Amino acid sequence: MAFAEAPMPMVKMLLVFLATLIAGNVLLILVQIYLPDLPMPGSVGIVFAMIASMSAGGTAATALGRGLVAREKLTFAAAATAASLVLTLAFVWGLFAWNGVPLTMENLLVALTDDAAATAEVTAVLPWIVLFAIVVSLLVCYFGVGFGAKNQLRAVARKAAKGK
Repeated sequence: MAFAEAPMPMVKMLLVFLATLIAGNVLLILVQIYLPDLPMPGSVGIVFAMIASMSAGGTAATALGRGLVAREKLTFAAAATAASLVLTLAFVWGLFAWNGVPLTMENLLVALTDDAAATAEVTAVLPWIVLFAIVVSLLVCYFGVGFGAKNQLRAVARKAAKGK
């Protein structure tokens, strides 16, 4: 008789992911406020997503006592990407609402490009940019959650070996 494996703690993983991602972005905002001349590379967001995914993977490995299979990693990557997208849209909407500006595609493009004339050019490629960002997020979250789970299992094994 085969026993079913314990289900992946998706809600807990997403909470850890989002909390880590939000904490990283708050830290980034504070750095930009207090050190405005410090150059920030655009890849910081990817680094935060990787760290958040690894934290979620460690949470899953601790709860399950095993690594994650490909299907579990893909499920998490899709959920984390969707959650990140919703969180980003909510944040942008909140910023626009705070400043009394309606959230329209034209206003968003002006805010992103800082040039009203470039909005027509950007509108043509925006779907490709969004698709690329989603694919990158899926890949980062997929591999990050796997690395996090493996690292957690290795840490537990090292701790157990030292205890003997």
